[in-house]
Amino acid sequence: MHSPDRGEAGALTLSYVIVFPAVLFALLIIVQAALYYTARDLALAAARQGADVAREYNSTDGAGVTAALALIRQDGSGMLAREQAVTTRSGTTVAVTVKGRAWSLLLGVPVGVSETVQEPIERFVP
Repeated sequence: MHSPDRGEAGALTLSYVIVFPAVLFALLIIVQAALYYTARDLALAAARQGADVAREYNSTDGAGVTAALALIRQDGSGMLAREQAVTTRSGTTVAVTVKGRAWSLLLGVPVGVSETVQEPIERFVP
């Protein structure tokens, strides 16, 4: 009678010990990337909204900031933390920059997001 080879006992368990952390790490990276891109898209949408409001005829910088932050708070579902919006005017253009932090799965590792939209200012030309 032939006895099974005991030289490979536990080899499958050892493979799982090596492969399973790598799979978990890859999953962590995928989820973190999804969180980052969602927060980035939210910041971009807010910057566009703020720029659209700030570029209107006789609008103010504060109106653009308010519109950008309102979009984040209403539609953001908390995806962007510590959000800030800044409006700057330069000649015939206005730019709105939205900054914040995306959720981070790694504690203590901040994931910053910043998006800027620049548009021409509406003006009356007789």
